[in-house]
Amino acid sequence: MLRTFGNLFVKKSFSIYDIIKSYSIGIGIAVLIPLTMISGINVFMPIPSNKAVWELQDQLQQLKEEAKKGDSLGLKESMRETKIALKEKEVEYKKNMNRYYYYYLAIALVIGIALAFIGILLEPEFLSISLIIGGLLAITYALTYGWNEYTDLLRFFIFLVMITTVIFLEIFLFSRPGRKLWRFGSALR
Repeated sequence: MLRTFGNLFVKKSFSIYDIIKSYSIGIGIAVLIPLTMISGINVFMPIPSNKAVWELQDQLQQLKEEAKKGDSLGLKESMRETKIALKEKEVEYKKNMNRYYYYYLAIALVIGIALAFIGILLEPEFLSISLIIGGLLAITYALTYGWNEYTDLLRFFIFLVMITTVIFLEIFLFSRPGRKLWRFGSALR
């Protein structure tokens, strides 16, 4: 961030107000990108419902309370069937949640990397850096969202992709003296 906004201090036409405004807009964009991504993913791919599991748990609890009142063979059989159905619904829900976490991560990974590379093409540096940071925050959130469900290999791969993206962006966005060639406007000329 300091490199990006460091150019503002060199130019005499920028006031402290312009600097604060640039920082505020940049931070706002970086924070809003992951929140927008989260809302968008949940709109098009809702979280799997756990309602069936809750209903079976309630039903099992009611059967246990009835069994305490009187010892009935029919209640024990009904409890056994409810426990089996509950186990099946729990396994199904867990499978649906795992699929949801993996899709969520895949979508966030694509969006995050795309935003980071779009950030390379934009001319205003505060917007460029904001998109890059926002994209990486989106990936980080998606990774931590289903952390326990991902395998160590998948986590390693995602971190490897993130660090490779950051290194690539550092090399091509900041380190080259002719970095204007990577900007959208000058790339078309």
